[in-house]
Amino acid sequence: MREARAYCAAGHPVDAREGALRSYDAVRAQLPVLLELLGDRDPEIRTKTAYLLGWFPEEADATLPALLACLDGERDPVCVATVLVAVGLLADHDPDGRLRHHLDHEHPLPRWAAATALTRIRVTHPAAAPNLPPAQRIAAELAAFGARPTPEPATAHHDGDLHSYTVRSLLHLMAAAQDPDEILLEIVRVLPGIEQTAYVPRPLAIRAEELLDALFDPGDTVPAFTELSPGRQKLLKVLADLLPAEDFQSMPFGSDLHERFTHYGLPGTRPALRAYVGLSTESEDPTTPLPDPWETLRKH
Repeated sequence: MREARAYCAAGHPVDAREGALRSYDAVRAQLPVLLELLGDRDPEIRTKTAYLLGWFPEEADATLPALLACLDGERDPVCVATVLVAVGLLADHDPDGRLRHHLDHEHPLPRWAAATALTRIRVTHPAAAPNLPPAQRIAAELAAFGARPTPEPATAHHDGDLHSYTVRSLLHLMAAAQDPDEILLEIVRVLPGIEQTAYVPRPLAIRAEELLDALFDPGDTVPAFTELSPGRQKLLKVLADLLPAEDFQSMPFGSDLHERFTHYGLPGTRPALRAYVGLSTESEDPTTPLPDPWETLRKH
Protein backbone atom coordinates (compact mmCIF):
# COMPACT_ATOMS: atom_id res chain seq x y z
CA MET A 1 0.00 0.00 0.00
CA ARG A 2 2.86 2.37 0.76
CA GLU A 3 4.35 1.65 -2.64
CA ALA A 4 1.00 2.31 -4.31
CA ARG A 5 0.56 5.56 -2.40
CA ALA A 6 4.05 6.70 -3.36
CA TYR A 7 3.34 5.80 -7.00
CA CYS A 8 0.18 7.93 -7.05
CA ALA A 9 1.79 10.76 -5.09
CA ALA A 10 4.53 10.95 -7.71
CA GLY A 11 1.89 11.79 -10.30
CA HIS A 12 1.69 8.46 -12.10
CA PRO A 13 -1.66 7.56 -13.70
CA VAL A 14 -4.01 5.44 -11.63
CA ASP A 15 -6.30 4.46 -14.53
CA ALA A 16 -5.05 2.87 -17.76
CA ARG A 17 -7.16 5.28 -19.81
CA GLU A 18 -5.53 8.21 -18.08
CA GLY A 19 -2.13 6.78 -18.93
CA ALA A 20 -3.15 6.32 -22.57
CA LEU A 21 -4.34 9.91 -22.75
CA ARG A 22 -1.09 11.16 -21.28
CA SER A 23 0.84 9.18 -23.86
CA TYR A 24 -1.38 10.54 -26.62
CA ASP A 25 -0.82 14.12 -25.50
CA ALA A 26 2.92 13.56 -25.13
CA VAL A 27 3.22 12.32 -28.73
CA ARG A 28 0.92 15.09 -29.97
CA ALA A 29 3.23 17.69 -28.44
CA GLN A 30 6.12 16.32 -30.53
CA LEU A 31 4.31 16.27 -33.89
CA PRO A 32 5.94 19.50 -35.18
CA VAL A 33 9.33 17.78 -34.86
CA LEU A 34 8.09 14.44 -36.23
CA LEU A 35 6.78 16.10 -39.41
CA GLU A 36 10.37 16.32 -40.61
CA LEU A 37 10.47 12.51 -40.81
CA LEU A 38 8.08 12.59 -43.79
CA GLY A 39 11.15 13.63 -45.78
CA ASP A 40 13.43 10.89 -44.43
CA ARG A 41 15.37 8.84 -46.98
CA ASP A 42 14.05 5.57 -45.50
CA PRO A 43 10.55 4.76 -46.89
CA GLU A 44 9.72 2.74 -43.77
CA ILE A 45 10.26 5.80 -41.57
CA ARG A 46 8.14 7.94 -43.90
CA THR A 47 5.42 5.28 -43.82
CA LYS A 48 5.37 4.95 -40.04
CA THR A 49 5.32 8.72 -39.64
CA ALA A 50 2.34 9.05 -41.97
CA TYR A 51 0.53 6.29 -40.08
CA LEU A 52 1.16 8.09 -36.79
CA LEU A 53 -0.11 11.45 -38.05
CA GLY A 54 -3.48 9.95 -38.97
CA TRP A 55 -4.22 9.44 -35.26
CA PHE A 56 -4.26 13.18 -34.47
CA PRO A 57 -7.19 14.95 -36.16
CA GLU A 58 -6.74 17.89 -33.75
CA GLU A 59 -3.51 18.74 -35.59
CA ALA A 60 -4.90 18.39 -39.13
CA ASP A 61 -4.26 22.04 -40.03
CA ALA A 62 -0.53 21.43 -39.59
CA THR A 63 -0.22 17.81 -40.68
CA LEU A 64 -2.41 17.72 -43.80
CA PRO A 65 -0.18 20.08 -45.84
CA ALA A 66 2.87 18.04 -44.85
CA LEU A 67 1.18 14.76 -45.83
CA LEU A 68 0.09 16.17 -49.18
CA ALA A 69 3.61 17.46 -49.85
CA CYS A 70 4.95 13.99 -49.08
CA LEU A 71 2.42 12.50 -51.47
CA ASP A 72 3.62 14.63 -54.38
CA GLY A 73 7.03 13.01 -54.66
CA GLU A 74 6.41 9.61 -53.04
CA ARG A 75 7.05 6.50 -55.14
CA ASP A 76 6.86 3.72 -52.54
CA PRO A 77 3.35 2.19 -52.86
CA VAL A 78 3.06 1.28 -49.17
CA CYS A 79 3.97 4.81 -48.12
CA VAL A 80 1.60 6.29 -50.71
CA ALA A 81 -1.23 4.10 -49.41
CA THR A 82 -0.51 4.99 -45.79
CA VAL A 83 -0.46 8.71 -46.59
CA LEU A 84 -3.75 8.43 -48.51
CA VAL A 85 -5.55 6.71 -45.62
CA ALA A 86 -4.15 9.30 -43.20
CA VAL A 87 -5.43 12.11 -45.43
CA GLY A 88 -8.85 10.48 -45.45
CA LEU A 89 -8.84 10.33 -41.66
CA LEU A 90 -7.92 14.01 -41.31
CA ALA A 91 -9.58 15.84 -44.22
CA ASP A 92 -13.19 16.93 -44.66
CA HIS A 93 -12.92 16.99 -48.48
CA ASP A 94 -10.72 15.68 -51.28
CA PRO A 95 -7.81 18.18 -51.30
CA ASP A 96 -7.34 19.33 -54.92
CA GLY A 97 -8.66 15.98 -56.13
CA ARG A 98 -5.58 14.13 -54.84
CA LEU A 99 -7.59 11.14 -53.61
CA ARG A 100 -9.61 10.88 -56.81
CA HIS A 101 -6.38 10.98 -58.82
CA HIS A 102 -4.96 7.97 -56.98
CA LEU A 103 -7.96 5.80 -57.86
CA ASP A 104 -6.03 5.29 -61.13
CA HIS A 105 -2.66 4.51 -59.51
CA GLU A 106 -0.70 1.72 -61.17
CA HIS A 107 -0.43 -0.25 -57.92
CA PRO A 108 -3.57 -1.81 -56.31
CA LEU A 109 -2.66 -0.82 -52.74
CA PRO A 110 -2.76 2.98 -53.33
CA ARG A 111 -5.97 2.53 -55.34
CA TRP A 112 -7.53 0.75 -52.36
CA ALA A 113 -6.24 3.43 -49.98
CA ALA A 114 -7.71 6.22 -52.11
CA ALA A 115 -11.08 4.45 -52.21
CA THR A 116 -10.94 3.87 -48.44
CA ALA A 117 -10.14 7.53 -47.79
CA LEU A 118 -12.90 8.72 -50.12
CA THR A 119 -15.40 6.44 -48.37
CA ARG A 120 -14.51 7.88 -44.99
CA ILE A 121 -14.91 11.47 -46.22
CA ARG A 122 -18.23 10.66 -47.94
CA VAL A 123 -19.63 9.12 -44.75
CA THR A 124 -18.22 11.59 -42.22
CA HIS A 125 -18.70 14.76 -44.31
CA PRO A 126 -21.79 14.27 -46.51
CA ALA A 127 -21.56 17.87 -47.76
CA ALA A 128 -18.42 16.91 -49.68
CA ALA A 129 -20.17 14.06 -51.54
CA PRO A 130 -21.10 16.06 -54.70
CA ASN A 131 -17.41 16.73 -55.34
CA LEU A 132 -16.34 13.12 -54.84
CA PRO A 133 -16.36 10.23 -57.34
CA PRO A 134 -19.65 8.28 -57.51
CA ALA A 135 -20.17 5.65 -54.86
CA GLN A 136 -20.19 2.97 -57.57
CA ARG A 137 -16.70 3.98 -58.73
CA ILE A 138 -15.31 3.86 -55.20
CA ALA A 139 -17.08 0.57 -54.47
CA ALA A 140 -15.70 -0.99 -57.66
CA GLU A 141 -12.14 -0.28 -56.58
CA LEU A 142 -12.73 -1.62 -53.08
CA ALA A 143 -14.38 -4.75 -54.46
CA ALA A 144 -11.55 -5.36 -56.93
CA PHE A 145 -9.01 -5.13 -54.11
CA GLY A 146 -11.04 -7.36 -51.82
CA ALA A 147 -11.26 -10.10 -54.44
CA ARG A 148 -7.46 -10.55 -54.36
CA PRO A 149 -4.98 -11.48 -51.62
CA THR A 150 -3.63 -8.48 -49.72
CA PRO A 151 -0.34 -7.32 -51.29
CA GLU A 152 2.82 -7.74 -49.25
CA PRO A 153 3.96 -5.51 -47.72
CA ALA A 154 0.85 -3.50 -46.89
CA THR A 155 -0.15 -0.55 -44.77
CA ALA A 156 -0.54 -1.15 -41.02
CA HIS A 157 -4.02 0.37 -40.86
CA HIS A 158 -6.69 -1.84 -39.29
CA ASP A 159 -3.93 -4.07 -37.89
CA GLY A 160 -3.10 -5.12 -41.44
CA ASP A 161 -6.46 -6.83 -42.04
CA LEU A 162 -7.33 -4.79 -45.11
CA HIS A 163 -10.10 -7.13 -46.25
CA SER A 164 -11.98 -6.46 -43.02
CA TYR A 165 -11.42 -2.74 -43.55
CA THR A 166 -12.76 -3.15 -47.09
CA VAL A 167 -15.95 -4.79 -45.84
CA ARG A 168 -16.57 -1.87 -43.48
CA SER A 169 -16.04 0.65 -46.27
CA LEU A 170 -18.34 -1.18 -48.69
CA LEU A 171 -20.99 -1.41 -46.00
CA HIS A 172 -20.84 2.37 -45.56
CA LEU A 173 -21.23 2.87 -49.32
CA MET A 174 -24.38 0.74 -49.55
CA ALA A 175 -26.53 3.63 -48.35
CA ALA A 176 -25.41 5.79 -51.30
CA ALA A 177 -25.61 3.09 -53.96
CA GLN A 178 -28.33 2.89 -56.59
CA ASP A 179 -28.39 -0.89 -56.15
CA PRO A 180 -27.40 -1.75 -52.55
CA ASP A 181 -27.71 -5.47 -53.23
CA GLU A 182 -25.01 -5.20 -55.88
CA ILE A 183 -22.56 -3.86 -53.31
CA LEU A 184 -23.67 -6.51 -50.81
CA LEU A 185 -22.68 -9.20 -53.30
CA GLU A 186 -19.24 -7.57 -53.51
CA ILE A 187 -19.01 -7.62 -49.71
CA VAL A 188 -19.75 -11.33 -49.73
CA ARG A 189 -16.83 -11.86 -52.13
CA VAL A 190 -14.46 -10.16 -49.67
CA LEU A 191 -15.50 -12.08 -46.54
CA PRO A 192 -13.34 -15.19 -47.15
CA GLY A 193 -10.22 -12.99 -47.18
CA ILE A 194 -10.70 -11.60 -43.66
CA GLU A 195 -7.79 -12.65 -41.48
CA GLN A 196 -7.41 -13.11 -37.74
CA THR A 197 -4.98 -10.71 -36.09
CA ALA A 198 -3.37 -10.57 -32.69
CA TYR A 199 -5.77 -7.79 -31.69
CA VAL A 200 -8.97 -9.16 -33.23
CA PRO A 201 -9.23 -12.94 -32.76
CA ARG A 202 -12.65 -13.32 -34.43
CA PRO A 203 -12.80 -10.64 -37.14
CA LEU A 204 -15.31 -12.50 -39.33
CA ALA A 205 -17.75 -12.83 -36.44
CA ILE A 206 -17.47 -9.09 -35.78
CA ARG A 207 -18.11 -8.23 -39.43
CA ALA A 208 -21.03 -10.69 -39.45
CA GLU A 209 -22.62 -8.87 -36.52
CA GLU A 210 -22.27 -5.52 -38.32
CA LEU A 211 -23.80 -6.93 -41.50
CA LEU A 212 -26.75 -8.46 -39.68
CA ASP A 213 -27.42 -5.17 -37.88
CA ALA A 214 -27.32 -3.23 -41.15
CA LEU A 215 -29.28 -5.60 -43.37
CA PHE A 216 -31.99 -7.29 -41.29
CA ASP A 217 -34.94 -6.13 -39.24
CA PRO A 218 -35.86 -7.62 -35.85
CA GLY A 219 -38.38 -10.44 -36.08
CA ASP A 220 -39.94 -13.24 -34.11
CA THR A 221 -40.36 -15.63 -37.03
CA VAL A 222 -37.85 -16.96 -39.53
CA PRO A 223 -38.45 -15.40 -42.96
CA ALA A 224 -38.64 -17.71 -45.95
CA PHE A 225 -35.13 -17.95 -47.40
CA THR A 226 -36.45 -17.52 -50.94
CA GLU A 227 -38.06 -14.20 -49.96
CA LEU A 228 -34.70 -12.65 -49.13
CA SER A 229 -32.84 -10.58 -51.71
CA PRO A 230 -30.06 -12.38 -53.68
CA GLY A 231 -27.44 -10.46 -51.74
CA ARG A 232 -28.86 -11.46 -48.36
CA GLN A 233 -29.24 -15.08 -49.48
CA LYS A 234 -25.62 -15.20 -50.59
CA LEU A 235 -24.44 -13.51 -47.39
CA LEU A 236 -26.15 -16.05 -45.14
CA LYS A 237 -24.82 -18.94 -47.23
CA VAL A 238 -21.26 -17.68 -46.94
CA LEU A 239 -21.60 -17.06 -43.19
CA ALA A 240 -23.07 -20.54 -42.68
CA ASP A 241 -20.10 -21.98 -44.55
CA LEU A 242 -17.29 -19.88 -43.03
CA LEU A 243 -18.27 -19.30 -39.40
CA PRO A 244 -17.16 -22.09 -37.03
CA ALA A 245 -19.61 -23.49 -34.50
CA GLU A 246 -17.75 -21.86 -31.59
CA ASP A 247 -18.49 -18.41 -32.99
CA PHE A 248 -22.12 -19.03 -32.06
CA GLN A 249 -21.09 -19.55 -28.44
CA SER A 250 -22.19 -16.83 -26.04
CA MET A 251 -19.88 -14.24 -24.59
CA PRO A 252 -17.39 -13.82 -22.99
CA PHE A 253 -15.50 -16.52 -24.89
CA GLY A 254 -17.57 -16.56 -28.05
CA SER A 255 -19.46 -13.74 -29.70
CA ASP A 256 -22.91 -12.23 -29.82
CA LEU A 257 -23.75 -14.11 -33.03
CA HIS A 258 -26.34 -16.44 -31.52
CA GLU A 259 -28.22 -13.51 -30.02
CA ARG A 260 -27.83 -11.46 -33.21
CA PHE A 261 -29.22 -14.18 -35.47
CA THR A 262 -32.16 -14.95 -33.22
CA HIS A 263 -32.86 -11.22 -32.74
CA TYR A 264 -33.47 -10.95 -36.47
CA GLY A 265 -35.58 -14.09 -36.62
CA LEU A 266 -32.78 -16.19 -38.13
CA PRO A 267 -31.46 -19.60 -37.01
CA GLY A 268 -29.02 -19.11 -34.15
CA THR A 269 -26.82 -22.21 -34.47
CA ARG A 270 -24.51 -23.31 -37.25
CA PRO A 271 -26.40 -26.56 -38.06
CA ALA A 272 -29.76 -24.77 -38.15
CA LEU A 273 -28.32 -21.94 -40.27
CA ARG A 274 -26.81 -24.38 -42.75
CA ALA A 275 -30.11 -26.21 -43.07
CA TYR A 276 -31.93 -22.90 -43.55
CA VAL A 277 -29.72 -21.82 -46.47
CA GLY A 278 -29.71 -25.25 -48.08
CA LEU A 279 -26.19 -26.40 -47.21
CA SER A 280 -25.33 -29.93 -46.13
CA THR A 281 -25.63 -30.69 -42.42
CA GLU A 282 -24.20 -34.22 -42.55
CA SER A 283 -21.09 -33.22 -40.60
CA GLU A 284 -23.06 -31.03 -38.20
CA ASP A 285 -24.17 -32.62 -34.95
CA PRO A 286 -26.39 -30.23 -32.98
CA THR A 287 -25.94 -32.36 -29.86
CA THR A 288 -22.14 -31.99 -29.85
CA PRO A 289 -21.14 -29.55 -27.12
CA LEU A 290 -19.13 -26.49 -28.06
CA PRO A 291 -15.43 -26.42 -27.06
CA ASP A 292 -14.89 -25.67 -23.40
CA PRO A 293 -13.02 -22.32 -23.24
CA TRP A 294 -11.65 -23.16 -19.80
CA GLU A 295 -9.97 -26.39 -20.91
CA THR A 296 -6.69 -24.70 -21.87
CA LEU A 297 -6.51 -22.96 -18.50
CA ARG A 298 -7.18 -26.20 -16.63
CA LYS A 299 -4.18 -27.82 -18.31
CA HIS A 300 -1.94 -25.19 -16.77
